[in-house]
Amino acid sequence: MKYGFDFTKAVVVQQSDIECQCTIDKKEWVELNKNLMTIATNFTDYLKKFAASLENSDFSKLPVFKYSSLQYFIGDVKSVVSSISSM
Repeated sequence: MKYGFDFTKAVVVQQSDIECQCTIDKKEWVELNKNLMTIATNFTDYLKKFAASLENSDFSKLPVFKYSSLQYFIGDVKSVVSSISSM
């Protein structure tokens, strides 16, 4: 079985949104850390493609973007993608 990540449910979280400490199961923590670079790379690619879809009108055609939670954070996404591109 092949596992993957569903970035369509991603949301923008700012420091002011965090009210308390959270805990995560140790096995999940180990798995997350083991795959951190892969997750970061894949999510960065997703963000770039999401932002590009806004410019080339694929946004309304492709469900992976049209139904993404990021549609409510378009300004933030563009800002992040802009800062990533300038690195």
